[in-house]
Amino acid sequence: MLLSWIQALLLSIAILAIPASLAFWVLAFRRMIAGQPLLPWTPRKPSPWQLVDLLIVVIVSLLAISAASGWMSLNIEPQAAEIELEDLPVDQQIGMLVSIACASMFALMISFAIVRLRTGATTRDFGIDTTSILSDLRLSIVAFTMLTVPMLAIQGTLTFLIQPEDRHPFIDMILESPDFRFLGVITFSAIIVAPLTEEFLFRVLLLGWLERVVVFSNANRFLNSDRYESFLHTQHLTKEASDRPTTGSPEPESTGFKSQAEEEFGSLPDSTTVDGSGQYPDSAEIPENMPFWWIPIAVSGLLFGLAHWGQGVAPVALVFLGCGLGYIYQRTHRVLPCILVHFLVNLFAIAQMAFYIVQQDAS
Repeated sequence: MLLSWIQALLLSIAILAIPASLAFWVLAFRRMIAGQPLLPWTPRKPSPWQLVDLLIVVIVSLLAISAASGWMSLNIEPQAAEIELEDLPVDQQIGMLVSIACASMFALMISFAIVRLRTGATTRDFGIDTTSILSDLRLSIVAFTMLTVPMLAIQGTLTFLIQPEDRHPFIDMILESPDFRFLGVITFSAIIVAPLTEEFLFRVLLLGWLERVVVFSNANRFLNSDRYESFLHTQHLTKEASDRPTTGSPEPESTGFKSQAEEEFGSLPDSTTVDGSGQYPDSAEIPENMPFWWIPIAVSGLLFGLAHWGQGVAPVALVFLGCGLGYIYQRTHRVLPCILVHFLVNLFAIAQMAFYIVQQDAS
């Protein structure tokens, strides 16, 4: 009974997801062709953290996981440190995974506190916004539908063509030891720990820092160029023209310089937003049409996929997922939709594992 229920659920999701995904992508392409963004832009200040803060978070996470793994290894057996996780008995695998999951959550809380104390970042800087929960739920369902079908298509095609020998270690563990206790621990790690920790690292910290670097490096490059004086002069003339009665003559802005500069450099600063050092100040908001906006998304998505190296062809599909989540975070500056999409993707994978366990028990 349970087997048929899970099978029917997975089949229903697949039947509904494919046409829904195609419909959403058609709408998305129509908006792109019309020059419209897929998501509205949410104004915000640049992230206050620096590269050193990212390195601190990575080091804290690695130390916490290493300490938890080492402690469990010593409590299991002295030579366990030289044994692969999948070679341990099921009970010891469960204990190891629980300790790693708890260490990851502990590292997340410590990292959040360190970055906040070092930089004075607010919850809004971290992409935490509780005023749009319902819209974030709707967005996450649409994004999950749009991203999952191409992900599965990419992964299925590459698996068929390459037929890799390696895959996610959790899959091998389930295949060798189909146990619901083990599945419960994997579920906790996959749908709770992974979305929280990975979205905090790759979307909030990494993409936020890259966004700051890309925006301000280009803004400052413009501020220190000869074209900035011409731009200010154009703005001054435009202001004078707006103060005069309209006579039907063309305004100075019609020369086209300002639109050309904005197209290349994004929303440009005026003389009131530039400090005495000729730099774009941190108090200015990140412009919507910032130059090279895709670089933070691409880099964070690529590193997100590479972080899952050793899982067969999954990293390729996960690069696609990471870029999709990066676009959502960059446009909304809210991390909840990214966490929810990540949660749904992993939950779908867990449901497939549960189906296999029930199928094994039934046979």
